[in-house]
Amino acid sequence: MFAEKTVFVVGAGASVEAGLPTGEGLIPKITEYLGHLQGEAGEDIRYADMQPESKGDRRLNTSMMTAAAQRIAKGLHASFSIDNFIDENRGDKYIEAVGKLAIAKTILAEEAGSKMMVDSSNSNNEPQLVAMRGTWYAKLSSLIFEGCTKDGLAERLSRITFIIFNYDRCVEHYLFWAIRLTYGLTQERAAELMKMPTIYHPYGSVGLLPWQDNQAPVYFGNPRNGEVSPWKAADRIKTFTEGIGSNEHAAIQQAVFHANMVIFLGFGFHHLNMSLLTPTENPPPVFEGAKRYFGTVFERSKSDREILQSKVEALCPQIRGSLRIDLAPLKCAPLFDEYHATFSLERYA
Repeated sequence: MFAEKTVFVVGAGASVEAGLPTGEGLIPKITEYLGHLQGEAGEDIRYADMQPESKGDRRLNTSMMTAAAQRIAKGLHASFSIDNFIDENRGDKYIEAVGKLAIAKTILAEEAGSKMMVDSSNSNNEPQLVAMRGTWYAKLSSLIFEGCTKDGLAERLSRITFIIFNYDRCVEHYLFWAIRLTYGLTQERAAELMKMPTIYHPYGSVGLLPWQDNQAPVYFGNPRNGEVSPWKAADRIKTFTEGIGSNEHAAIQQAVFHANMVIFLGFGFHHLNMSLLTPTENPPPVFEGAKRYFGTVFERSKSDREILQSKVEALCPQIRGSLRIDLAPLKCAPLFDEYHATFSLERYA
């Protein structure tokens, strides 16, 4: 298991191994949804919250929401992602609202079609973990569980922080079930153990799972028997600006700074996201000890990798100790294979 404080920075590329699309792959799905306003998207927009700009006029609100949907459907292909499109149109509350709706609707549908979907019509139903065998999720859980009884699990999990830039709940959904099924625990005990790792979603998520919130949960994949309004899920999503201005922003920076090991999985190292992770203190704090960064840079050029290396170095410019940065041209699961011995260093008293 991870020897010291370890932070996982999880990007859209990491969810691919669970069967979800990358940020690029999300674009055609969003434009397909918003491009058919005579169908589901139009029905969803009818129930949109009133924007202040509509001044209480329901017809105007619907008209402006519809126009925003058309703009996104037509213009999104020219942007890097839906998040970027919303940011590029910041200040337009209709674009923001419809963009968040499209994200929520699409992510929930992708969760439903993923390898980890559970039929919630029967409370005794469980996911088939065999579907995740060979993925980085399974490689992570095997490192956590190796040589550990259920009595030692809380301490191991407490060393881990997840900073998840995705709106899906694949990481927490998988780990919850992996803990339950590996150790034969009740839902209540597994839920208690899942409080031990620190989990941040800087840009929000589509909702809390039933074991996280039994009052107003959003089931994984939002199945019909537990369906909630997509607007409820959309309300939990943040824009770039909202993420950087959130209360947990400083806590995220501190977690990255104080970690002995930071592992980037399927992360794009985009400027706004790196800004969110980088300490803003002046002068910058000094890290004492050995600092190690690992990450996936699959299909990135040598020139790009050199630039990304400098971006990672900027996360901790003052170190009184040693620094190691390994950005490997690998996908997530092979990264765990490549550095298995490094990641699984045991901590001895």
